[in-house]
Amino acid sequence: MKKSNDMGFFRKIRLAISDFRIYPHILKTESLAKSIGHFALFIMIITVLISASYAIRAFASFDLMLNKYNEQIPEFVLENGVLNVEVQDAIIVQNDLVAIVDTDYKYEECTELEQYSEYDRYKNKIFINSDAITFESSYGSNSTEISDELAVTQLLLEDISANYTKSTFYEYVVELKESISMKIMVFLVVFIAIFFAYGLSKLFELILYAVMASLFAAISGMKLSFKNYVKMAVYIATLPYILETISFMYIGKISETAFLVSNILAYVYIFYAVRAVKLDAFLIIINKSGKIQKSKNGGTLISIEPEDDNAESKTENKSEQNSEDEDNSQK
Repeated sequence: MKKSNDMGFFRKIRLAISDFRIYPHILKTESLAKSIGHFALFIMIITVLISASYAIRAFASFDLMLNKYNEQIPEFVLENGVLNVEVQDAIIVQNDLVAIVDTDYKYEECTELEQYSEYDRYKNKIFINSDAITFESSYGSNSTEISDELAVTQLLLEDISANYTKSTFYEYVVELKESISMKIMVFLVVFIAIFFAYGLSKLFELILYAVMASLFAAISGMKLSFKNYVKMAVYIATLPYILETISFMYIGKISETAFLVSNILAYVYIFYAVRAVKLDAFLIIINKSGKIQKSKNGGTLISIEPEDDNAESKTENKSEQNSEDEDNSQK
């Protein structure tokens, strides 16, 4: 097997899923910083996929709202940054999207109202208030609903220098929606929000996997430093997180089945990763400096040390020295 430093990112992804021999190999050839860098890149790619999926769904919902604009949106007048609407009512546009029209309040005031919590069952909400038009979308990583975090995109009416009526504003919104810069801005806002929220939650999960790996190792009589368990956890999480991402992209959330299966897979990979490291230490295939010791209670302790890059050259030099000594004795 090649050294980890020579492996490409996607090759390590493939081996982390298909070949448990990569785990002892990683412990000998890859630093903790490089493993964390691999994890950060992996989470970034997942976040891009989730953000793109979310943006596509959000724009699709937005298109549906525009299609029903004349039917659902009442007559209004926007003048000098203040919006006045003839009708004050909540308009349900789609099963998972609701538009709330209330120009008696500003957006911040509206969110403090008691009835505001009634709209939490909708994943996508549009608030049309006297000072702003706000789009809220819920997302997260919980097993039942994607509602852990909230992404907010807001259009402040005071930033609109022109005055609008219902018909002229529709033309403005269509132009804004079709703007490439607007789409990029929405994607970046969602990406940043998800990257930090999702990445932080997965970092804690990674530490949990490392702790579980250390428990499995202790039960099997193996001793490693905690940083090695963290390196193992980075690659153990590969398949479970890919499964969660596929679930999110396909149905818009991490389903209960995907959540359960990903957790089961994580513990299966922890068991076999620890087993592979222990077996490698006993056979001394990759790490020639592995040391097998006896614990005080008679158990076997395996301490893993970084691979010595000069070990092979030292062995060759020793062989050459033995050959020279043998030649001299014959002479």
